[in-house]
Amino acid sequence: MLKQAWERRHHQKLLFLFYEEVNADKKEAVLKIADFIGKKLTEQELEKLLNHIDIENFRHNKSVNNDHFVDVGKYAKTEKYSFIRQGKNGSWKDLFPENLVPEIDEWIKKELSQIPDFEMPESWKNIMELK
Repeated sequence: MLKQAWERRHHQKLLFLFYEEVNADKKEAVLKIADFIGKKLTEQELEKLLNHIDIENFRHNKSVNNDHFVDVGKYAKTEKYSFIRQGKNGSWKDLFPENLVPEIDEWIKKELSQIPDFEMPESWKNIMELK
């Protein structure tokens, strides 16, 4: 999917953002999205939106945290289950055994090398062994 999206990254109706970059600078990302959709935000609207998308607020927002799956019995209420995880770049590595992470990094590197002109975000380089 990344390859197909990357090939269309300059299309006027496509805004290409990486989660890691959004997470690193939410304010910049929100402003970029607002500009893309032609919306001018006041400082108050911007602050309200940044507060709304804060990871801790997401954890308590039933509209996005998928707690309804716990309510209907799909998942047990445990410390381990949480749809909203850490909200940190690279935290996916915590979900895998340590010995598997280099293998996954290598697979990602191989797949990315097959995407012509792919520009890896600096934020990826900081969390992956892809340099």
